[in-house]
Amino acid sequence: MARLLSFLAKRDLYYALARYTLSAIMLRYAVMKVLGMQFATVLPFSSWGQSLGQLSGYQLTWGFLGHSYWLQVLLGWLELVPACLLLFRRSAFAGAILMLPMTIGVLLVNYSMDLWSNTKQFSVVLLALNLLILALERKRITAILSIIKGKGKYKYVIPELIIALLLVGSAVYKKAIKTTYH
Repeated sequence: MARLLSFLAKRDLYYALARYTLSAIMLRYAVMKVLGMQFATVLPFSSWGQSLGQLSGYQLTWGFLGHSYWLQVLLGWLELVPACLLLFRRSAFAGAILMLPMTIGVLLVNYSMDLWSNTKQFSVVLLALNLLILALERKRITAILSIIKGKGKYKYVIPELIIALLLVGSAVYKKAIKTTYH
């Protein structure tokens, strides 16, 4: 019994369960998107002549996401690569970081479009698994953050921050000018 309790208390057990579970689920969705299957069957032919106001939110959302095949495939690849990285211990941290925007995006789409309640709850589980993996990697995250803060060996944080802000600011300014005057 003591050995079992000792095994259940190990970080590696939960780390492996979280990353394999998240990977298996996201691999399924990624492959469906890459093959163009996830959004394909939601809009029946009978709804094509209806006005947008007559379609349900589910139909509109899936119709929009499935309208562009290349977007669907791109989303699939953006899920597939991190899901594959999660399968291996050496690349799991990178996979979890790359998967985080995807799981946040899934959660935001499901809640903002008020999709099926089971889907919304499932997206919370996906994000929770992703966050659990990252929480179990807190030492690496702390090391990265200390480098970003300037406590590590890297000393050019302020110039990089200024350059990044100037680039983002100029892009936003140009877009605001175009939108205002065109």
